[in-house]
Amino acid sequence: ADITSNQWLPECTATVDAVVMSFCHLLPADKPTVLENVAGTLKPGGLLILECFHPDQIAKGYKAKSGGPADPSMMYTLQELRSLLPAGGTELEAAEIEYELSEGAFHAGTGAVTRMVWRKASA
Repeated sequence: ADITSNQWLPECTATVDAVVMSFCHLLPADKPTVLENVAGTLKPGGLLILECFHPDQIAKGYKAKSGGPADPSMMYTLQELRSLLPAGGTELEAAEIEYELSEGAFHAGTGAVTRMVWRKASA
């Protein structure tokens, strides 16, 4: 399925307990639709667990060792995530941090990441 379309949504609406988005970097134009669709798949009280590169990944020169997209607009800040997720949800945990990645030759070294655990509003 194409994550940027909503053709798969009717059969998935409010059916999922949790969605994990791990380094799912998208074009800026696709971010609102994808996050809206992901939130739509969650049952009331469902969780979105997200970790992705922060724009500091490029600004601080970490990309060469620990990877990530070349375009910082494909990365996320907490401010952006907060503006894109539906109102009424609860941010359970959130951080913009740097830590040492050790995930193979192309993802080793300091990385700047954004993390969030968000709960969809209960019905």
